[in-house]
Amino acid sequence: MTPDRTRIPKPLVLYSIAFVMIALAVHKPWLSPLSLSVLLAGSIWLWMLERRSVRDLGIHFISSWRNYACLGIFIGFTFPSILTIMENASGWITIVWGPNSIVNSNSITSSLIAVIKIALVVAVEEVVFRGYFLQQFSLNLKTSKAMFLSSLLWALLHLPNMVNSGMSAVFVAMGIVTFTVLGVALSVGFLEAESTLWFPFGLHFGYNLSYSLIGIFAAVTFNAPVWLVGHQAWAPESGLLGLILSIIIFITAKFTVKWI
Repeated sequence: MTPDRTRIPKPLVLYSIAFVMIALAVHKPWLSPLSLSVLLAGSIWLWMLERRSVRDLGIHFISSWRNYACLGIFIGFTFPSILTIMENASGWITIVWGPNSIVNSNSITSSLIAVIKIALVVAVEEVVFRGYFLQQFSLNLKTSKAMFLSSLLWALLHLPNMVNSGMSAVFVAMGIVTFTVLGVALSVGFLEAESTLWFPFGLHFGYNLSYSLIGIFAAVTFNAPVWLVGHQAWAPESGLLGLILSIIIFITAKFTVKWI
């Protein structure tokens, strides 16, 4: 059966619209959540136009869903935390615990709200990029190409904020490569976890949470070269250590999800 070559353009049009909105959100922050909402709603709408169940986006419970989610959170949280401890111990960064400019209060409420926001953003991104784009591209492309393309699109979603942070082209490129590798790790996790989102959601959530908690409760000073630890606004992804971390996470995800 000849594949329908019209399947790919529609998702790319949807992505382009959301990408423009995210780029504009650099100056108009209220467009950022709206852009993610457009991506989510558009992805579900295009999926249902083909008479597919929303459940098949990976949003369903299976007997081992807790194991997948917990393994993902463990990997996503542990490896970045180890890297942070190593950087602090080596003097490449200095961590001073206490409230900083991101959160003006150390209250439990503020922390919970921050964690909930992380979970919501991660859930939307996983439904869109692993649940929808990865599976949609897989209809027309080899699995490896579909994983790369959907991961690259996810990585490029970070581009406007990276550029706005004042990073040079070299470090922006490093960040895109790092996020693409992380995206492939999330994609592998999705496919190996019975095409459900529990593992990639856990991995993505754990990864974001590990760095967000530092941002909430501590101030970080960067002492090492940017090429090593990354730009302050996008560390460690824009540095060599971040790229190495993403490769380690990819290898770990590839070989551990099969154990569940």
